[in-house]
Amino acid sequence: MNLSVECPACGGTCTPLDVVDLSKSCLVPAGGIPPLSGIPVYYYSCGTCRFCFAPDFSKWTLGDFEEHIYNHDYILFDPEYLDIRPRNNAKALLDLFGERKGEIRHLDYGGGNGQLSQLLREAGWDSVSYDPFVDRDMKPEALGTFSLITAYEVFEHVPDVQALMYNLTSLLDEQGIILFSTLLNDGEILPDSRITWWYASPRNGHISLFSRRSLQSLAGRAGLEFQSFSRGFHAFWKAVPAWAAHLVKLPIKKQEVSVSTHACQPFPPFVELTESRYGPMLYPPKDQYVGRSFKEYGDFSQGELDLFTHFINPGSIVLDIGANIGAHTVPLAQLVGDGGVVVAFEPQPVLHKILCANLVLNSVPNVITYAM
Repeated sequence: MNLSVECPACGGTCTPLDVVDLSKSCLVPAGGIPPLSGIPVYYYSCGTCRFCFAPDFSKWTLGDFEEHIYNHDYILFDPEYLDIRPRNNAKALLDLFGERKGEIRHLDYGGGNGQLSQLLREAGWDSVSYDPFVDRDMKPEALGTFSLITAYEVFEHVPDVQALMYNLTSLLDEQGIILFSTLLNDGEILPDSRITWWYASPRNGHISLFSRRSLQSLAGRAGLEFQSFSRGFHAFWKAVPAWAAHLVKLPIKKQEVSVSTHACQPFPPFVELTESRYGPMLYPPKDQYVGRSFKEYGDFSQGELDLFTHFINPGSIVLDIGANIGAHTVPLAQLVGDGGVVVAFEPQPVLHKILCANLVLNSVPNVITYAM
């Protein structure tokens, strides 16, 4: 076992983090917990971008994957992949772009049995499916280029991330966008900790686990822009097509913004502006906690927000005590919706000013702030 490998996402150094049995799966199938396979899977983590992956799978052949993972039992571990998920994804695309279908040439990359593309073609779309595992005799470059590429449940399955990015960028029009799904590992996979995250499951083929920063690094190295719409749904693009303008927020370049302050206040007289997962956010870059988290990951303590979604509903009234710069205030306001309200308390004058600025930047009307 190598003690370090190069990170395929950012080029940093990855070191061993944990080992699990190949049988570890996202869910317990109806027949009960499967027996241990005796095949160890070593996950490595990048100290720079927090990409986590199992490099030994890069040595596997398609036959190895077919024997151990994508075999006749695979449906027991992912019962929705054949029909339910393609139907849901097709409906989502029709809702997003249905009126502009005549302007779109679509590729479903990693499309499996082609169900998603078939449903879109029945709705009048120009749609093609390509899956490297299924279409083994097809060369992707023979397909041409596409204005819309979808890659649902693909990124976490690939053993060679750079090959995936090369294929996707080669197939993308200059005016084109890639929509893809994969769950971010931020807050779930931690340095010097055992892997307990349910999504880190090699029996499901989940061998590449991305942080937000690792996706940003992949985008930068490929000359693409990047945006997350949620923890599980993201986009890369070269230039945004007109029919997708309603979906994508153009990136805001990081810049310094002057803020009046006094020597006794906790931060220097400037903040930086970044595009977070919940919208544009100002943050103090010298802050070692909230500020640093926004600088590195585009959010702060996402695991707490994920927990809040289980019991905060639209229309709720939420108190955010110690709101800081609004790292939780903004997404909480989005969570409670127009019928709810967030009351945010932040006593530090500079942080309260940044909090209010972030509410304005994100057009948040349902927050009451108090500097006390």
